[in-house]
Amino acid sequence: MKSCIYPPTVRERAERVQESQTVQFHGIRYVYYLQAMHVNVQAHIKENLRKAFTAREIQIFMQPQVCLKDGAICAAQAFPYWLQPDGSWNLPEQFLPALEEAGLIEEMDFYVLEEVARLQQHYTKRESIFLPVMVTLSAATLSLPNTVERIQKILSDYGLEGKHIQIAVQEQCFFEEIEQLVLNLNRLRQLGCTLCLDSFGSSSRSFSVLLQLPVNQVKLNHLLRRNGKEEALTKEKLYDFVQLLRVVGVEIVLDGISTAEDLQFLQRLSVGKAQGSYWGTSLHWRDFLHQYMLDKQKDICYYID
Repeated sequence: MKSCIYPPTVRERAERVQESQTVQFHGIRYVYYLQAMHVNVQAHIKENLRKAFTAREIQIFMQPQVCLKDGAICAAQAFPYWLQPDGSWNLPEQFLPALEEAGLIEEMDFYVLEEVARLQQHYTKRESIFLPVMVTLSAATLSLPNTVERIQKILSDYGLEGKHIQIAVQEQCFFEEIEQLVLNLNRLRQLGCTLCLDSFGSSSRSFSVLLQLPVNQVKLNHLLRRNGKEEALTKEKLYDFVQLLRVVGVEIVLDGISTAEDLQFLQRLSVGKAQGSYWGTSLHWRDFLHQYMLDKQKDICYYID
């Protein structure tokens, strides 16, 4: 991994080590000490991001959500992957934190939304398929005054309705001042968008956060541990969560399902929807359409401009 370190001298580094911050982005680890250097790092990240948008290096990968009642694919979750020069893909967790640190997450959020809308327009109209797609938006983006208008414009531009897009926000992203965010979520729900609180149960404030938000879906990442008593305790906690969420009246999606044993436990819980590697990992959108949605005999190796 390459590193860019400023200031260059050992003495200056030692003097400012308490002020240092680190950002990893696009294969480079930036360590900066001054606000001016922070601005330079931010400018570099922004330049690379714009180039990636133009070159279409950021592509949409999708993972299915499954209806446990009949095993049908009922939705998908979209993730941005970043194509590297060697042909490999950077996962979202490898670059999204740097974009948040640099204040550029809004650009990525709306890029992903528009890319998903383009795909929705294509397979909804050309293939007559309806499949809602979940897009995770940052709390920062959802707190902007013009967010709902921008989402409305994207839906209008591509001839879509709110029901085509599901909006997810991570529970751990919430902060004290959420008035604008709650206002935006209410307006998005009025548009017909499904609103999902993702990673529910990741903090002690989970139910407090849930009761403040107008969400109609909650995603649990259950991550069952398999070492004796811990497994039983985790299952008991998950069971309690599910019962409480039913009282609140939200739809439940369980993520992280990887084995037949996980699936059997879910069936005993009577949870409606699930997601995880048991049904498949995230695939490039073309591969996803081939595998899950379209006739295998059809040729869909076209490029959406």
